[in-house]
Amino acid sequence: MAITPMALVLIVGLIAAMVAPLIPMRRRPTGLSAFPFITLLLLASNLLIFFATTGRDGEPRMDILTTYGLLPSSPAVYTLITHMFLHGSLLHVCGNMLGLWLFGPHVEEAVGHWEYGLFYFGCGIAAALTHLLITHFFLTNAVTIPMVGASGAIFGILGLFAVRFWRAKVRVFLIFQVQAVWAVSVFVLLQILSLIHISE
Repeated sequence: MAITPMALVLIVGLIAAMVAPLIPMRRRPTGLSAFPFITLLLLASNLLIFFATTGRDGEPRMDILTTYGLLPSSPAVYTLITHMFLHGSLLHVCGNMLGLWLFGPHVEEAVGHWEYGLFYFGCGIAAALTHLLITHFFLTNAVTIPMVGASGAIFGILGLFAVRFWRAKVRVFLIFQVQAVWAVSVFVLLQILSLIHISE
């Protein structure tokens, strides 16, 4: 499969951001209380599950996506959670995990480990329920397409980060200094562009 210029730009951007993440310019607590346990657990779980559910062709197995993804035509309660740990492509999971890596630790530090975990899953469930309503009332031709991905939960984290730290200055790629709200906005735009690319 040939890599398009748009995909190449997104991949390079993701790799660069992983190497030099956004660094809030504020004093941070030290010790175990500042260690992002929940963020790292979510990162590891998503990546391990993605690679465990990928076939030999490098593509996620459709039988798993349709069983554990949120299928609007016949939703199961457990898929409100399981859909968050499945992704449709390597670019999809990398984009989501980039957002979690950049913004998750700061939110976890601000609100606490358990509160952060509950908020993450709450946002993912809320996104799933919203998706069910939208597909049943407005996108009836999409009720047989499984919803997968941690995007709903991560966009909740991004929103809380923007609200909590919107005035904080962050370093982007160790060079530029911008307000956090602009960093979040650019990341959201990149996510939208990647979703458009995936759907093409």
